[in-house]
Amino acid sequence: MQFVPPTHEQTPVRCSGCGSHFVSFLQVADGSAGGGGYVPDRCACGHLEDTAALPPGRLFGARGDTVKRYHAVIRSGESHV
Repeated sequence: MQFVPPTHEQTPVRCSGCGSHFVSFLQVADGSAGGGGYVPDRCACGHLEDTAALPPGRLFGARGDTVKRYHAVIRSGESHV
């Protein structure tokens, strides 16, 4: 079986601070946050992503997941992966 690399839509965006961890969003209990009730989670390196600086994309995960990963729809020339 041949290995097929994931497409950009299947690859989560990495932290712009350290580049090691994937950008994740946490569910907000009251659902008042933008993004369908999810807000950015602080990375293990301490960096908090600015949602306005993220490339256009969407959150991936099952309905009701408390943590979802952010996946870009289109990658810019910058290396977020």
